Formats: sequence, structure tokens, C-alpha cells
Amino acid sequence: MNKNEALTIVERELSEIIQTASELVKIPSRNPLGEEKRCAEYIYSKLKEFGFETYLVKEPFSSRPQVVALIRGKKENTILLNGHMDTVPEGDPNSWSVDPFSGIIKEGFLYGRGSVDMKSSLAIMMHVAKHAKLNGNILLTFAVGEERAEPGTSTLLSWIKQKFDLKIMYGVVMEPTSLNVATYQKGATWFKIKVKGKAAHASAPSKGINAIELAQNLLSIIHEYKNEIAKRSHKFAGEPTCSITMISGGIKENVIPDYCEVTVDRRLVPGESSHQVEKEVSLMLNKTALDYELIKLGAREPVELSNDSTLAKTLHDVLSEMNIQKSTICFSGATDNEHLIANNIEGLVWGPGDLSFAHAVDERISTEEIRNASVALLLTLQRLL
Repeated sequence: MNKNEALTIVERELSEIIQTASELVKIPSRNPLGEEKRCAEYIYSKLKEFGFETYLVKEPFSSRPQVVALIRGKKENTILLNGHMDTVPEGDPNSWSVDPFSGIIKEGFLYGRGSVDMKSSLAIMMHVAKHAKLNGNILLTFAVGEERAEPGTSTLLSWIKQKFDLKIMYGVVMEPTSLNVATYQKGATWFKIKVKGKAAHASAPSKGINAIELAQNLLSIIHEYKNEIAKRSHKFAGEPTCSITMISGGIKENVIPDYCEVTVDRRLVPGESSHQVEKEVSLMLNKTALDYELIKLGAREPVELSNDSTLAKTLHDVLSEMNIQKSTICFSGATDNEHLIANNIEGLVWGPGDLSFAHAVDERISTEEIRNASVALLLTLQRLL
């Protein structure tokens, strides 16, 4: 299949791709709330309608099914396309210029929560797979829980291993990259430091130990740590970061607080690990006289894929043929690509949409970019399998 043939197919299918994306936006799938079920049922029904071998996977949450579809070719070689069905909440709907779940098309853009992150990509996956004529197989995976680092994709990969005898060579996590090729990905770890004091009546503060005042020292220590790690740098990912994102403490206005909790967001660059960061933070805290508890809230590991990977080179070649010049980048957020890499799948992050519109008021994606992504994905599938 050449560029013109792929373009003809996508032009014929484009209105349906956009319509499917719009219908998906109209189905709220907010997380927290765990609302993916209706979205999963819509996708399952659509894929069955396309004639795909399709499964509802009621793991790890029976009330929040995931979807897997297999389009079989003649050989065992397989490419996996991955996306998540959950979105962040819409916030105050009065702040939007449109209904956040309208799925309206306006001035060349599809509007609504999830339009960028990442229901347009889900629609592209579904419709492009319908037209790919391959020797190998395509696996479509629609996961729950990505927005909260829940075990959606990791569970699906385990399920797939047990269900099928496939050689998954490549994987594309179709998060919004504006069609840049993200072979690198930052990781993240979140932790809470609980500083312990002693409660007392505020009229006699000397009888207590003020945990909030003790935490002032902790804030200074974290600031020093932040400056220290900033000396590390990665060519594509830049510097690791450490941000204090929440502080809480005390129980009442006239009680000396016996605790103060400081929540920290630590972003990792390739070459770092959440285990390494946990050791660094523990070592830092042990040098203080604080009575504390370190509580790990979650972690996503960074990812690094060779620029010489077949998948990355194929995507760049296809985009160049389309006269679309895109860069190799590091995806700044954490994604489910870490699970692909952990399963020895040559995975990267690539998809339509401007990440700055994700999670934002008036989230929107260009229909032109939906078109370009569809053509590029179709050509990439044809070249790889």
C-alpha cells in the first residue's frame, strides 16, 4: 500500500472515524469514579460490528471491563495498539465554552473531555485496523485506569499471554504527541511524608510539639534535594523534578498539631528508577532528627527506546513521505508504555493531539490531525507486518 492508496482509504473513512470519536466523547468515563463500563461496551459492540474477534475482559475490576480485539493475519508476528478509555474529570462545566461531553465539531476541531486524551486515538485504532491488509496480527487493547496508574494495561498483557500464542513485536501507545515520536518517557513517583509531633492545647504550646513547625525544616530539605537532582540531565527528557504538591496538618484551630503531611511529586528521567528515588529520599530523611513516616503512593517507571528501533524508524519514514516533519521527543507524562517495555515489546508513544489541551478546559483536537494520524498509522502497519 502506498501513500495515495492509504490517503484514499482514510478520506473515505474519515467522517466515520470522527463520528466514532465524537460518540466516545459523549460517553463520560471519568476517573476517579471508574466510569469506563459504558465506553467499553460501546467499543466492544462497534468492534463486533466490524467483525473483529473481540473480548470483554473483566479483570482486574469486574465492574470496569476492558476490551481486546484481535485481527488475525497469516503469521504470528503481532503489533499491539494501546489506548485507555478513562479520562480526568471535566472540572467546572461553566468554565467551558461548550458542553464538556457534547462531542461537538466546531471550526475544524472536535471538542470535549477526552477528545485529545485519548478517545480520538481509540477511534483511529478501531477504524484503521478495519482496513489494514497484513501478514501478521493486530491487537487492539482498550484499558481502564491509566489516569490513576491502575493495573489496566498490565493486566491485559498478562491476559493476552494466557489467551493467545502470539509474538508481539511492536507496540504503539497512542497518547497525544502531536505526531512526534516519543521513544523516551518520563517516569513518576509520588510519596507522602508524615511528620509527627505531639498534640496539646494551643493555650499551652510548650506542652506539645508542633508538627507543622517541624515540617518547615522538611520543606527546606526537599528544596535542597530538588536543586541537587536538577544537576542531572537527559538529552531528550531534560532535568528530573521534585515538587511539593500538597500540605495538610492539624485537627482544630486551638490544638497544637501532632502531624503534618507533605505530599511530593517526583518526576524521573530515563536512567533513574522509583526504587532509586525511594532510597535517596529515605537517606535524606534519616539525616534529620524528624520523627516521620514515609508513605509511597505509587510509581511509574521511565522508558527509553533506541532511536534505531524499527518501529521508530518506520514511523519517521512514513511521516516524511507525507511531508510531515516530526521530532524524536520525550513524553513528559507517565504512560502505559512502561508495561509494554517490561514485557519485552518494542513500544513507543505516538498519537494525534496537542498535549497542552489534554486535561484542560475546552479540550479539543484538530480533525486534520486525526486524518494525518490515520494515514500514518495505516501505512506504518502495512510496512511493519
